Amino acid sequence: MSPRYCYWSVVDGDYSTMMAAVIQSARKAGVFRNFHVWSDREIPGAINHPAAIG
Repeated sequence: MSPRYCYWSVVDGDYSTMMAAVIQSARKAGVFRNFHVWSDREIPGAINHPAAIG
């Protein structure tokens, strides 16, 4: 099994704000892995991927 992994999520609207809080909290707790997020807006601390949600 490979020790490589990342976190990912698809969010929009108010969930974008919640995802930003999740990433901020994880960083404070020492999580250093990448967060890939597909969203209709930029999420601070994430590797952002554009998504046309709706």
